[in-house]
Amino acid sequence: VPFGDHPAAVHSNIRLQLYAGLAYGAKGVQYFSFLPPSPGLHSYGDALKNSAGEYTKLYWDAQSINAEISRIGPTIMALHSTAVCFSKPVPPGGEGFFPGLPIISIDAPTMLAGFFQDTKGESYILLVNTEMDYGKVAKVTFADDVKSVLEVAKNKWPPEQLSWQKKESEKDAILLFRA
Repeated sequence: VPFGDHPAAVHSNIRLQLYAGLAYGAKGVQYFSFLPPSPGLHSYGDALKNSAGEYTKLYWDAQSINAEISRIGPTIMALHSTAVCFSKPVPPGGEGFFPGLPIISIDAPTMLAGFFQDTKGESYILLVNTEMDYGKVAKVTFADDVKSVLEVAKNKWPPEQLSWQKKESEKDAILLFRA
């Protein structure tokens, strides 16, 4: 809810907050404000609903992100978090990539990577663009022992699959991320 000099949330704000939480191992999401608070010390803007109780654009943005999360949710619920890393420059309090991870590097600034495993020992990665104003193209370099990558689709499109020939020394993928 915007108030004072705090700006109104937009689609990319919600996207970053929810996906960053999931990358850190959260198992659910919750919205704090559905309606603007009653006037008081501050003048408040609209939330998911306005003061008349009507849905706002933010509501429909949240609906679309919730739909994505509901598609990947069953997979996420079955995983446990093993690491959280950032591409360079690593923000204060963050950690860069280290040996033993499925990803060696990402050549786009401050991409967030949550690493997970399932009960069978299979690795999963949730990549998050931490930029709220711009999408980005990132070159992701995978470790030598990664044979292939299969996307857990967050929409109705068929999942992407990447694989490399045995003799390829660099296992790179160029990926596009929304703000």
